[in-house]
Amino acid sequence: MPVFSRKGDDGTTGILGRQRLSKAHVRIEAYGEIDELNSLIGLVRTMHLPDEWLSRLLRIQHDLFIIGSYLATESDTVQHASLPDPPNGRVQEFESWMHDIESSTGPIKTFILPGGHPLAAWFHVLRTVCRRAERAIVRLHHHDTVPSWILEYINRLSDLFFMLARFMNKIHDCEDIPWNPS
Repeated sequence: MPVFSRKGDDGTTGILGRQRLSKAHVRIEAYGEIDELNSLIGLVRTMHLPDEWLSRLLRIQHDLFIIGSYLATESDTVQHASLPDPPNGRVQEFESWMHDIESSTGPIKTFILPGGHPLAAWFHVLRTVCRRAERAIVRLHHHDTVPSWILEYINRLSDLFFMLARFMNKIHDCEDIPWNPS
């Protein structure tokens, strides 16, 4: 498969269901944000993480490719497209993982500033990029239907990244940094 086709040299790109869209279109922005999030997860996976989280983050990367394929397909074409199955049950897994993390970190008692251990800081970056992707997906949803499972998945994923930031601080004996408004 060639890396370049020259078709995008005019500022457009092809998607399923329509021939070409501007690279500035809300749909392209939405799956581009998911692509950036996926790339950052790949970066974080190169760091010293517990093995179970390496495999979980890899699964999330695969899920994000599935989400990207749905976002790159117009809603009236989704039923006719050969798209992979949604990652059913993943949101419930996220919630279970977050409960496990909270049992080791304890409940949140105050707002927490990003930082602490470098891995915690990276998970805060993942959280904010995930929230940006969520905003782009919601903007797309104002123009065309986005499957509800995508909105739920991305919302819960950002929560998971927040909890993972706390967990990384915990396992590396770093304190969360409480926000002090004064």
